[in-house]
Amino acid sequence: MRMLTPLGLLLGLIAAGCNQLVEERAAVEPGNGGPAAAANADEDEVDIPLDQVPAVVIKAAMDAVPGFEPEEAEMEVEDGVTVYSIEGEAGDDEFEIEVTAEGEVLEIEEDDEEDDDDDDDDYDDD
Repeated sequence: MRMLTPLGLLLGLIAAGCNQLVEERAAVEPGNGGPAAAANADEDEVDIPLDQVPAVVIKAAMDAVPGFEPEEAEMEVEDGVTVYSIEGEAGDDEFEIEVTAEGEVLEIEEDDEEDDDDDDDDYDDD
């Protein structure tokens, strides 16, 4: 029976750790079967951690609305374009900002807390 040398054991552990790291990165990076692949397949929004959103996307959202503080993010593929929806607050207002992976702001939606219903007026019907 052959015994593992300390060097062989160390190399085996390193290889196992690298494989796990690759699998974890694939779960969050576009094109690797993670949320982006799921979004691409279904064109559904997928929640992603803010630290996985490209810096150019966060910067574009923060530049689009003065004082904007990102709180959560979703990603989807619309007509072959990866779009991030960044939700957060600026002062007392809530916003959802849609930004492409290249940093182009597509839409800014402000959630008006005074208008809690689903019609298009500026009044709360409650």
